Amino acid sequence: MRFLLLDTNVIIHAHELEIWQELTKRSEITVAGTVLRDESLYYYRPDTGAKVYLNLEDDLRAGRIRELTVPADSPRELSATLPRTIKLDAGELESLAGLARATEPYHFCTGDAPAVRVLVLLGRAEQGISMEKMLEKSGLRHKLDAQFTEARFREYVRHARAECAQTVKLRPQPK
Repeated sequence: MRFLLLDTNVIIHAHELEIWQELTKRSEITVAGTVLRDESLYYYRPDTGAKVYLNLEDDLRAGRIRELTVPADSPRELSATLPRTIKLDAGELESLAGLARATEPYHFCTGDAPAVRVLVLLGRAEQGISMEKMLEKSGLRHKLDAQFTEARFREYVRHARAECAQTVKLRPQPK
C-alpha cells in the first residue's frame, strides 16, 4: 500500500505483533514528526510486561518510512476548529493537520475513536483505514485487538457521522 499515514497505536501494535518490519517492506509508510520522535518510543510486551524500545529514526534513515512535514502552526489551527470535547494526542493532531493540508492521497490508519471522529469532521472519512484493512491490502493477515478491526473502525465512522449530523460543527478557523 502507498501513502499510509500511521498513528502511534498502529505502529506499536505492529511491533507487538512482530509484523512491523514486514509492513515497512510491503507499504509506503509516513509518520508525523511527533509520532516519530515523541510517541512511538517504547511499548510493554503483552506477554511479559517487559519494556521494548523502538527506534523509528533507524527506519527513517534507512528509507523504510518517511516523515510527514507539517507547518508548526497547523496542529494549533486545526485544534482551534474542533469541538472542545474532542481530545487528541499531539501525534494524532499533527497527523490530521498534515492530512488536511496534504496533496498526496494519504490513508490515515488509527485505532482511536476521537481521531476517526476528526476525520469525519474534516470530511475525510474516506481517507481513514483500519489496521485490519491496511494489513489485508498489504498482503498481511493477523489477529488484531478489537480497536484495530474494520468492524470497529466502521462503527467509529457511523457514530461520528450520526453525531455530526445532529450537533457537532467545526468552529471557524482563525484568520
